[in-house]
Amino acid sequence: MNNILQEINTSDSLIEDKVDEYKHLHVDSSLDADLLMIKIDKYEKEIQEVLDLCVAEMEYLKYWKELRINKLTDGLNWYKQNLEIWMIQSEKRSVNLPHGKAYYRKQPFKVEVVDENRIIKSGFTRITTHVDKKMLMEHFKKTGEVVEGCEMIKPDEKFYVKVNSQYKGDMDG
Repeated sequence: MNNILQEINTSDSLIEDKVDEYKHLHVDSSLDADLLMIKIDKYEKEIQEVLDLCVAEMEYLKYWKELRINKLTDGLNWYKQNLEIWMIQSEKRSVNLPHGKAYYRKQPFKVEVVDENRIIKSGFTRITTHVDKKMLMEHFKKTGEVVEGCEMIKPDEKFYVKVNSQYKGDMDG
């Protein structure tokens, strides 16, 4: 495990060294800009690889967690069931033992809706109101009017870079 972490830390420092190595570069021509596009594409691909690996690992951990929790829950339920059977046989409503308590508690009534339409016709409904931001935006676009109680926020421009991933060469050297 320590070797894996050491490898990860080593590769992280190599990335930092590469970034430091390119900090002195200046873009003086279209060729320089295009070479930067190649580097940007490489970094974007590496980022995507890390994200894909992370997703795969999280899926595996989720699967492992579900298996483990299900197995442990089965064992827990078996013990609880046996304790409850013993309490029923002993005609006890509660027990206080050195390692814990077990008891029955009355539960409140619960509502289960069997026929929703019949309930709605009987008047047992609640209506909630939410602001429709899409409708506000459409009104603003049509009329130019800002509805009282809201503000229209225009975000600053954002810089994007879209690289053509057709280049398959290596620009490390």
